[in-house]
Amino acid sequence: MHIDINLVSYRYKQVRKVRKILYVCLFALSAWLLLNFYGYVTTKGELEHCKQRLERLSLQAPAAKLKLEGSPLDSLDHAEIKKIERRVAFLNQIIYQDAFSWAGIFNELEEITPEEICLSTFEADFKERRLHITGEAKSGSNITELLKKLPKVKSVQNCFLVSQKTEEKNNQIWFEIKGELRHITYEL
Repeated sequence: MHIDINLVSYRYKQVRKVRKILYVCLFALSAWLLLNFYGYVTTKGELEHCKQRLERLSLQAPAAKLKLEGSPLDSLDHAEIKKIERRVAFLNQIIYQDAFSWAGIFNELEEITPEEICLSTFEADFKERRLHITGEAKSGSNITELLKKLPKVKSVQNCFLVSQKTEEKNNQIWFEIKGELRHITYEL
């Protein structure tokens, strides 16, 4: 008599085959993920390098354009250059002040100041609450218009014209305005 004992059933054989297939798929998937991660890291490094190069080139482009076209200041006369220098000095003065909300007051001043007026200095003494403005205008009516509109600025009050001087050569009027300062915080 011969007895055969089959300890491995047909179903168990099928599960082993499925496991082998799953292991192979898992290995392939892991290899694919590693290759994608490697590609991501290398591409990210190349992207950063390209961004840096683009920034360098974008900074060089305006300078190269100016070299080709020439300086825009070449076409200006001496009076216009002096006017620009005064405006730059005026803006530089603003940069150094940080205790006052300059953005709010200058937004309001920009809205009320006639186009024919160029403000040269804007000095604020916060201890004494004094304000001193100087500038140039093309006519006295422009100065009057500015004085009428100055009370609309929230942080300025009691402004008056201290002096004005007419420069006949350039037909410009230099003026000086003094007033009081109210401290008002502006929200941007």
